[in-house]
Amino acid sequence: MSFRPTILIIDDSPDVRGILREALATEGYEVLEAADGREGVRVYKENQPDLALVDIVMPEKGRHRDVAFDPDAVVFTMSGRSEDYQEVARVVGARRGFGKPVRLEELLEAVEEALQT
Repeated sequence: MSFRPTILIIDDSPDVRGILREALATEGYEVLEAADGREGVRVYKENQPDLALVDIVMPEKGRHRDVAFDPDAVVFTMSGRSEDYQEVARVVGARRGFGKPVRLEELLEAVEEALQT
């Protein structure tokens, strides 16, 4: 049995989660989902995914912006409300930021690169 990296998507939009889930699953990743930050932190702690994709603007944020609960977490942020996605990512301690709508090819390349390190 081969290792399949696990990716957690935390986003309040079922449409966004569905698009990302399909793209990531097609590439062979195991995908977990959470509809808000509190659920996301719970799912993260229970499953220890290899990477988390986190929408930073949504209700019920919980501590999803505070990646300090696992300083080794590989976190990418997503935002449709900021022009400087990389700065937002840096401020919240994420490795990389993406604007919405997410360019899937760019995201998949970044995920692959992050999980190879």
